[in-house]
Amino acid sequence: MLRPGGQILLLEHVRNPLLPVRLLERLLEPFAVRFAADHLTREPLEYLAAEGFEIERLERTTLGIVERVSARKPPVSSNPTAR
Repeated sequence: MLRPGGQILLLEHVRNPLLPVRLLERLLEPFAVRFAADHLTREPLEYLAAEGFEIERLERTTLGIVERVSARKPPVSSNPTAR
């Protein structure tokens, strides 16, 4: 579990924005999941946003299939009356 204020660094295969590449990723994904437990069309930003992380840095490789993300878990409010 990441502490409040903690940083998470990810290097992930992601869904490519180009349709031909994305179709190839979808064809290869069942094999990648079965043999390497690797999802090629994952979108980590969706998961991070759902968990309330703040994105600090986002980079995609030239081909758009790998994404580097730096995100931080928001610190706990120091104001005891805040809800």
